[in-house]
Amino acid sequence: MSADLLHGLLEGGCASTVAVLLVLLLRRPWRAAFGAGVAPLLWAVVPLALLAVWLPAPQITRDAVVALPATAITTGGPLVVAGPPVDWQTPLLALWLTGVLCCAVLLIAQQLRFRRQLGGIEEVGGGIAYARSTDIGPALLGLLRPRIVLPADFHQRYSLAEQALILTHERSHLQRGDLIANAIASVLRAMYWFNPLIHHAAQRLRHDHELASDAAVLRAHPNARRRYADALLNTQLAVPGLPVGCLWQSSHPLRERIMMIKQPQTPHWRQRIGVGMSLAIAIGTACAAWAAQPAEVRAAPTTPAVSAVATHQAVLRVQAGDQSGNPILHFVEGQSFGLTVGEWNADFEYQRLDARHGLVHSQLSRGGRVVGTPSVEFVDGQSFSLRIDDAGASSFSVEGTITPLAPATNAPESPASARTFHPPIYPKEAVAAKLHGKVLVRLTVGVDGVPGEVRVHSATAPGVFDAVSLAAASASRFNPAIKDGKPIATDIMIPYCFTTDDRIFDCNDAADDAGHGGG
Repeated sequence: MSADLLHGLLEGGCASTVAVLLVLLLRRPWRAAFGAGVAPLLWAVVPLALLAVWLPAPQITRDAVVALPATAITTGGPLVVAGPPVDWQTPLLALWLTGVLCCAVLLIAQQLRFRRQLGGIEEVGGGIAYARSTDIGPALLGLLRPRIVLPADFHQRYSLAEQALILTHERSHLQRGDLIANAIASVLRAMYWFNPLIHHAAQRLRHDHELASDAAVLRAHPNARRRYADALLNTQLAVPGLPVGCLWQSSHPLRERIMMIKQPQTPHWRQRIGVGMSLAIAIGTACAAWAAQPAEVRAAPTTPAVSAVATHQAVLRVQAGDQSGNPILHFVEGQSFGLTVGEWNADFEYQRLDARHGLVHSQLSRGGRVVGTPSVEFVDGQSFSLRIDDAGASSFSVEGTITPLAPATNAPESPASARTFHPPIYPKEAVAAKLHGKVLVRLTVGVDGVPGEVRVHSATAPGVFDAVSLAAASASRFNPAIKDGKPIATDIMIPYCFTTDDRIFDCNDAADDAGHGGG
């Protein structure tokens, strides 16, 4: 859970940074081309990009590789022992939560301090309220119940014409939804407190809101430019912090607001084009952020026909480089089956020659590159073997037997098999003590292929290899068993064998237990 959250925060941080940089690049030319009233729409790019990366990533479906999750872990050469994993996720998550809490407390404190500086509010109706203080306001406050708060000396400080202009300014904030935008910006500032661009973007957003409201006033009162400039100049500019609200005493450079007042009105047709282009950029950026996520690779579900009952069993002994395994594979005659050991992948296809003879075609790959395609003929129940070298760097060998399975009336049409198999890590202490042993893990494969209850069925060295075996089994994913054409939950056994020298001791007794322990 913590890993997914940190990964989402990292992706969100990258997406928000790119989105903020894009808006900062476009906001001034956008304002010049389409008017100050359109520019705030560009900021929709940021939350939409964040929302896009929090949505499920694109998925790529690939054919599942059927492999039995039974393996022997052996040193067989230079052993790379993984030490105990370093838990860096928990302290990072704790640090992030601490930052979120501190930033949220700071923003709430600023909001409460602003309310205290008003000296109390007296409601007069019509969405208007008066503060007892003369130092602050006018301002638009209240996310759930918005109202325009005017200073106590509002009627003495401003003329009737200036009062009308100021009220038009504040009401334009309300109509445009600036309070909601500021609230979203405050939430993002708390979540991404570590990203200075987010805090900078919140300030620029408020500035664009003020310019947009100035433009709205001039659009409603085109002949009041001089009077509106006088109202701005008649305002005290000592600005307290107000995270969620719209304050007439903007910290935006007064010179820029006065210069904007002097600009001619933007034609309506250009404003409409600007709105459309702003929405197109916001949606396009969100789609690009979603598509840029690493795709989730999912194995295609294996759904054989009702008649596709497993017909043969292969008991194999595999050596792939320094890793080895003793898998038992059930497969259907005429269908391919495969296994993966380390960086080697083997795909087999069984062909019946006569009543007792068969032929196995193989394709052996290492690191995604095909190394060879050897074939071997065999007699049912008798041992066969094949081997291939990859230019001396590594080799793959397999020996074993293939025998027909007796028909089963109540068995699944297709047994559960491994989709992605995670080998266990040889415990460091066991390597130092040269301990070896076998662990038989029993687990329930759900209809979604995810392991359910995972427990140790038996172990030759109790407590030594149990934890790593359970972790490996839990991390693996499976193709569910199929019965009557539908996936079913079923119990399987996974034998893990550990040895600390070059020999590979026999894992067959563990495999035999697995064959008789399923439910």
